[in-house]
Amino acid sequence: MRLPSKSYTSQLLKQSDEITKCVEEATGINKFHWFGKRNRQREYVICRMIYSKMMRDKTCATLTDIACLLDRDHATIIHAVKCTELWADLQDIYREEYDLLTKSEMNYKASSQPDAETFVDMMGNKWIKQK
Repeated sequence: MRLPSKSYTSQLLKQSDEITKCVEEATGINKFHWFGKRNRQREYVICRMIYSKMMRDKTCATLTDIACLLDRDHATIIHAVKCTELWADLQDIYREEYDLLTKSEMNYKASSQPDAETFVDMMGNKWIKQK
């Protein structure tokens, strides 16, 4: 296996630093919390996903290059890029659905009543239909 050239590596690191700063500014979260750490807190995962998507789109970095920078596996980067694209496309749809649910005549409330009509949403929240 051939190692990348020094110029490619230095260029990649420079681009990585620029994108890291962009993610930090946009999210307000310092890179030391999310960059290369094994932390599964949602806000840190989102930072890594945005970083992965930007690195994939704005640089010539391979999936493996991005994965190495984040101390992850290339499959994690594939997943991050796909999820970021999906969430970006569906963000308005989710917002509209949320507004419909909160403003509709059918109000739902969390409950632990076993005999009530209940459902579980995508986030794992249990809801009951009020009569």
